[in-house]
Amino acid sequence: MEGDDGDRVSDGPCLAAQDQGQASCIPRPFPTFESVAVIEAPLSRVVLFHTSTDALQRLTPPITPLQIFRQEPLDQGSITEFRLWLGPVPVRWVARHQEVELPCRFSDVQVEGPFKSWLHVHEFIPKRGNRTVVLDRIWFQHRPGFGGAVTRVLFSKRALQLAFAYRAWVLNARLRKA
Repeated sequence: MEGDDGDRVSDGPCLAAQDQGQASCIPRPFPTFESVAVIEAPLSRVVLFHTSTDALQRLTPPITPLQIFRQEPLDQGSITEFRLWLGPVPVRWVARHQEVELPCRFSDVQVEGPFKSWLHVHEFIPKRGNRTVVLDRIWFQHRPGFGGAVTRVLFSKRALQLAFAYRAWVLNARLRKA
């Protein structure tokens, strides 16, 4: 497998798991949104950052106030309960982690929240030169009616692109080699 700059992605437990058919269960053939970021840090540091209980807080853009009510350590079935403020609109969300296969991947599924359904798969792929590819894939469905109209605006493709660009910037700024 080749990375975005033509480097061959190093063989490791993440690729081995994919080769053994342990890929995440997905509801559709293609994600609704996908983000690929190359982080200038080894896999172990990127995974450690993501397993920290304050990762969501640190990865959320400051223009999106976040209140966390419950944050369990990342594990199969662990729960995160929070409220995002998107402008004047409070968005309550409860997510359950599943398919926790570290250091390769984990996912979170919306248990309660603004969407009809939401599945976010986080994958970590080691590369040569102590770099890591962070691949985020999200499958979601909007609710019908007014609620769906609101999520279509607040979680537009452009809004998600900006949020994940911010995440990549934070990861590189905090984890970049000294």
